[in-house]
Amino acid sequence: MRELHIQQSIDTVEIPFKMPTLNHKEWDVGDVHVTQFVMAEYFGVFKLLVAGMGNFENKDGKYVLLSVIDGQCVLKIGQQEYKLQKGQHLILPSTVTEWSLDGDATLIASKPGDEA
Repeated sequence: MRELHIQQSIDTVEIPFKMPTLNHKEWDVGDVHVTQFVMAEYFGVFKLLVAGMGNFENKDGKYVLLSVIDGQCVLKIGQQEYKLQKGQHLILPSTVTEWSLDGDATLIASKPGDEA
């Protein structure tokens, strides 16, 4: 039988519940509207509303997970182009430092936080 980690589970619960502070922000990268839903110690989640071209830089050296939730667009990394459409998911490794999106799509991006 597997060992139960009851005390570790109890240690992660905060009573009474305190609603975490979300650091919601919005900005534009070219024709891409970015909404930051949360940027926490261990992860960040963003919505990318692509309505044309946007050029991105990965300055923190961490990977980015992308999920296309609507529409279609082209991801360009260097001279390579990748057609993306609704339902596709991919990982941009930390070695990808510059990339662009062009098209008409909605994506969810997530990445590790500063403590990850």
